[in-house]
Amino acid sequence: MKCYRIYQDQSVPENTNRIIHDQLKIIAGHCSEQEDIQVSIHEIRKSCKRIRAVLRLVRDNIGYSTYLRENVFYRDLARTFSVIRDYEVLCNSMKILREKQPDELKSIVSSRVLEYFTELRDRYLEDLLNESDPFGYVLHALEAAKTRVDQFYYTHHNFSGMGPGLERIYRQGRRLKKIVENRYTPEEFHNFRKRSKYLLYQIQLLKKVYKPTLKGYAKSLSIMTDRLGDYRDFDQLAEYLNHQRIPGFTKRKSENLVKMIEAEKIGLYKKAMRLSDLVYAESPRAFINRMESYWNASLKHKIK
Repeated sequence: MKCYRIYQDQSVPENTNRIIHDQLKIIAGHCSEQEDIQVSIHEIRKSCKRIRAVLRLVRDNIGYSTYLRENVFYRDLARTFSVIRDYEVLCNSMKILREKQPDELKSIVSSRVLEYFTELRDRYLEDLLNESDPFGYVLHALEAAKTRVDQFYYTHHNFSGMGPGLERIYRQGRRLKKIVENRYTPEEFHNFRKRSKYLLYQIQLLKKVYKPTLKGYAKSLSIMTDRLGDYRDFDQLAEYLNHQRIPGFTKRKSENLVKMIEAEKIGLYKKAMRLSDLVYAESPRAFINRMESYWNASLKHKIK
């Protein structure tokens, strides 16, 4: 996405405001026209996460109170569709599982499971659309958000306005990685995945600064976070099957399906954590020094 980039011929405020406004336009577009409602919901939530990654990048620059207000706003905006998205996750996880192990699933699970999740998702979506106008609500909320963006006050206009935020996210991800490896809990794993996703979005912002290196780093981050995301999605599917009864689906079939899911999770976890060793190989200070050196070297080249 070309609009989701930081350019060195623009100041940090100019970059930040442009990027957030571009994401707001994307959200507004999906609110106004929904050719595929599930795709629109996904894109709206993704743009909210991208904006939150930008806010984390300039958190020290715009001040904590401004950051907190805006971060909570976009978090709550994305939650407008969270229940629908949760059921979409269950549907997608079942599809992935059937593609990976079609022969085993034929004897264990019928298409009824996927149909059941799809029915639940569509029912909740219908209820949401009948009870309220979520897309209209989001569209209306964006008007005030656009005005607030232009009122951000920045204390720094160069790399020093982003460096602390980038280092903080990297440090948090690295710390959570060690916690997950030594004492796994779903909550800490979820936080590790989220911080890594924010780091990915921030590296994507900076990718143009030194593309040869950052492109490869962003790709590794993307693959790692995709695997962490699939792991969490399968975790949600297993959790649902362990605690909810699906009509026409026996307890034994649920248990067998959960065993298959757990086997998939083990593979995803190993692959993701293997990549995380590379992603978080440096100390936070070494990482941010490298990022700053790329910025300065690229800027020097542009000046010449």
